[in-house]
Amino acid sequence: MPIYDLAGRIVALFAGRPDDHNWPRLQAQAAKELEEARHRTHQTDATHRRGDFSTLRCGVSHGGGRTRPMNFCNSKQTANVLNELNNSEPFVRLAGFGSCAYPPLCGWGFN
Repeated sequence: MPIYDLAGRIVALFAGRPDDHNWPRLQAQAAKELEEARHRTHQTDATHRRGDFSTLRCGVSHGGGRTRPMNFCNSKQTANVLNELNNSEPFVRLAGFGSCAYPPLCGWGFN
């Protein structure tokens, strides 16, 4: 179910959840892996423009002062932790569900 702003743009999507009896276990495992990873990384400021919580970045970004697309730089230890999380079953499945939840909008005539 799409959520619109006053200009008619989609700003959020209620995607539901997969019809999988293991989904609650998967969510709990993801939370556990995040909590364990927190102690293996060096996080600095937990207050930023999105709220009061810690963040770690990976991948490529363009913006925020960058003049071209660039990889985020992390310490080797943090990069290893992020790679482990990104390749773990819970996060592969959560990301897969998120990716599959949006494409149908392309055919529904929404802008």
